[in-house]
Amino acid sequence: MKPHLGHLFWTVVFCFVGLAVQAQKGQTVTGVVVDEQRMGLPGASIVEKGTTNGVTTDSEGRYSLTLTSDNATIEYSFIGYTPQQEIVGRRLEINIQLMPVATELNEVVVVGYGQQKKASIVGAISSVDATSIANTSKVRLSQSLAGNISGIIAVQRSGELGNDHADFWIRGINTFAGASDPLIIVDGVERDFNSIDPIEIESFSVMKDASATAVYGVRGANGVIVITTKKGDIGAPKVSVNMEYAVKQPTRLPQFVDAVDFMKIANEANRRTGHNETFLPERINNTILKTDPDLYPNVNWVDELLKPVSMHERINVNISGGAPRVRYFISGTYHHENGLYRTDTDREWDANIGMDRVNFRSNLDADITKTTTVNLNIGSQLSINRGPNASSDEIWRLMLEIPSYFIPVRYSDGRLSAYGAGSEKGLNPYNRLTQSGYSKSTTNTLNSTISLTQKLDMITPGLQAKAMFAYDVWTGHYFQASFSPELWYATARDDQGQLNYVQAEKGEEFLKKSVWSDMSYTTYFEGTISYDRTFGDHKATAMLLYNQRVYNTNSGEGEYSVLPFKNLGLAGRATYSYKDRYFAEFNFGYNGSENFAPGKRFGFFPAVALGWYISEEPFWENIRPYVSKLKIRGSYGTVGNDKLGDNVRFAYITEIIDNGMYDFGLPGSSNILYGVTEGKFGSKDLTWETETKRDIGLEIGLFNMLELNVDYFFNNRRDIFMQRRVIPSTAGYNEAPWVNYGKMQNRGVDASLTLHKAIGKDWHIDAIGTFTFARNKVTEWDEPTQQYANLYQTGHSYGQQFGLVAERLYTDADFDASNQLLPQLPRPQFGLDVQPGDIKYVDINGDGVINKDDYTAIGYGESPEIVYGLGVNVRYKGLELGVRLQGTALTTRMINDVNFLPFARGMQKGNLYARVINDRWTEENPSQDVFFPRMRDYMDGHNYLPSTWWQKDMSFLRIKDIVLSYTLPQKTARKMGMSSMRIYGIVNNAWTFSSFKLWDPELGTNNGMRYPIMRTYNLGVELTF
Repeated sequence: MKPHLGHLFWTVVFCFVGLAVQAQKGQTVTGVVVDEQRMGLPGASIVEKGTTNGVTTDSEGRYSLTLTSDNATIEYSFIGYTPQQEIVGRRLEINIQLMPVATELNEVVVVGYGQQKKASIVGAISSVDATSIANTSKVRLSQSLAGNISGIIAVQRSGELGNDHADFWIRGINTFAGASDPLIIVDGVERDFNSIDPIEIESFSVMKDASATAVYGVRGANGVIVITTKKGDIGAPKVSVNMEYAVKQPTRLPQFVDAVDFMKIANEANRRTGHNETFLPERINNTILKTDPDLYPNVNWVDELLKPVSMHERINVNISGGAPRVRYFISGTYHHENGLYRTDTDREWDANIGMDRVNFRSNLDADITKTTTVNLNIGSQLSINRGPNASSDEIWRLMLEIPSYFIPVRYSDGRLSAYGAGSEKGLNPYNRLTQSGYSKSTTNTLNSTISLTQKLDMITPGLQAKAMFAYDVWTGHYFQASFSPELWYATARDDQGQLNYVQAEKGEEFLKKSVWSDMSYTTYFEGTISYDRTFGDHKATAMLLYNQRVYNTNSGEGEYSVLPFKNLGLAGRATYSYKDRYFAEFNFGYNGSENFAPGKRFGFFPAVALGWYISEEPFWENIRPYVSKLKIRGSYGTVGNDKLGDNVRFAYITEIIDNGMYDFGLPGSSNILYGVTEGKFGSKDLTWETETKRDIGLEIGLFNMLELNVDYFFNNRRDIFMQRRVIPSTAGYNEAPWVNYGKMQNRGVDASLTLHKAIGKDWHIDAIGTFTFARNKVTEWDEPTQQYANLYQTGHSYGQQFGLVAERLYTDADFDASNQLLPQLPRPQFGLDVQPGDIKYVDINGDGVINKDDYTAIGYGESPEIVYGLGVNVRYKGLELGVRLQGTALTTRMINDVNFLPFARGMQKGNLYARVINDRWTEENPSQDVFFPRMRDYMDGHNYLPSTWWQKDMSFLRIKDIVLSYTLPQKTARKMGMSSMRIYGIVNNAWTFSSFKLWDPELGTNNGMRYPIMRTYNLGVELTF
């Protein structure tokens, strides 16, 4: 632990311990008890714990109690509300807010632009306990989504510090054009998902169907995640301190053969191809005997460039509390982390990646009058990232690309090594990491929101108005220092034993430094009128909202980059329920977009939903002890999208560009002239991309402890923005025009099963299982006519992999006496005479030859179609153990990458994976069950084609989190001057089970060379004062 961070932690602890003092006998305590609406609660019971001394609140919720003992604790209770206890200390005034006991009928869930009782929700909405998220991942919120919330497909493609967030979609990918990411709403405003500290979150809801997302209009076309941050409660200041220290290591690292085995296998490939051996026996023996590591190196680049573990540490302090008129929540977090890279201590810079991040939040709620409330929320994140002057992907690629025999890490006399000629000149992954300079970026996000809520009961009960304004600023400042060192390549030793060098690079004497900045800012305004009233058995609510958002940025391409992005719209919702059994809801969004021509800029997107709470019917009375809940619901609606794609705006305007090139002259001659030309062809009829969403849901509760929620969804998206693909070049377009042409389907099932069971007084078991299946299908994307049906990509999933079907390996029986392929077998046409051990492909189209016309849909895509999870939490008194599993299925990856395949780039590029390289076909091992087919010493145009041979199942089951914690008994904590103390240990990404063993199957790479997914061992403590 860094000294400054540890000192800060213990300073905070001792300060608050010092503030802990005892109440005195005869002390009088006064205050107010309010309900969930912050209205005075008359008749509430206030009792000095362990005594009969007590009073009740008056008609305004006020009380006064004189204590009869030292070190007193007061108990507050009211029928139907959750009781609370407060240690008095030396406080003379204690204000308390009691909340109703949570039941299905009164539990509140956050929905679009508001809240609703859980029982009345008829849209497809999943919510998750924010505490469970914060308890497992306090660094990257997105890493906790997969398998934790039904309806979300999420994958983490990198473990690189600062780039280790997960990509996620709600109910899969819905479009093949433009953005498919869901809308993220934080405290009512569209904001960055990864700028939130998980410990700040109060509620987390996922809106999945049209009924739930229609009010967000075009912004919610791909689903919506709504996050609210914590607010202060009425009561004494509560201070929470959380300190965490962690050690991280890769879940799996690539393992390569050493230089000796590499050279032997390379010689074998030479012989099989009919070439002379590349490596002489003398070279191999000198490497075995370590005769001269400068000239005969044997380098494990992974070990040389990576440390076995990295560290991170984190501290959070938050304070909350308030009086009946003013409530507050303040939180600050500091996070420090370093990466796995080794560095050169002789250099003035540290090439390892590192991050320092500070999050701050201040939420203030003030009741100006009994009917007027002002909310002021400020959140910020400052992030400082450091690293080498090279991308991690490049460094990992070089570790795979440079063989172990090629060059030493560094020569024994200290000179920097690099190959001296050819396309490999200057290459050395150590130099690229540690000697090429360094970079630093500082980004700052500031989010501010102010809102005013006015109750209008004086006009009619239940009427309310709200106005909100938000101003968000993001800035980025970047520094880069580049350096080119002297590089040398040793060819031999002279008579005196000194190395003979060829200078590969002259190098430079000084660092080259550059700086630049970037900035964006957003303004958002929202005005709402809402109505909520109950008339006997009838309950009606309504909401009408206007919003507008302006996003300004100085990044982007073209003349449009300086123009702000503008959105505005209306949204509305009306709900009705009768006897809390029958529910109806209507939502709509009416939005305008700048991307369409006048007359087509506005779109109307409605949705309707119905629900029946069957178990609340009188006839269910005798069944309720067994089937405690039965509810059916359904929704139908449309949503719109106006995102055309990256850097594409105003597609209805025809562009004239000034970098046109014309080539005049007869065939065989060239006379190039430059001038203006037509660019993007404007489409006046371009309009909204529209999706029709259907959802049917079933909610079943059993024995008041088990609940199953299942949803089936079927969505059709039409008028997808795309550029025409079948227009011939002779039509005269320089760029294919944008049209509303594409179509796509998306259907599937998501489900969750929860269990809450108390066994006696001390044992509690909680469990949740989730399952999400989402499969899309492209039904139209202007595909050119294909000669064979197997070549069509239309009718398959977006991202579907295509390739040849590998039947088996050729054997001697497939050839005649002159070593020619038998005439009855299809003839491969890939420019290579096949031999035994080569892959035999299926003739898909039956034309008697094997070529690219035999490509067909194989396997799945890289994004999984199934994501599932299971979490079990067992608590005995203060001891708690939680385990969460996460898995994926129906996902494949093609690993025929040229950097992975043996000798695909010759003998001087590419390492060999130790786990599978010995599992290869040879004349001595003519097995069909091998990893590598017949091996040649060059890029094999037959065996290395995309096919089922190289397509690997990337499904996995991962023990995502193991959490073990102990909470001290309350009496013990109080004796230590605290309200509570929890000590915990967390293991993230503990174990992974998969049929694929070469690298972590979740990693986004076709050759294994990317910053690995990390296993984390966390130790932490939470203190509350």
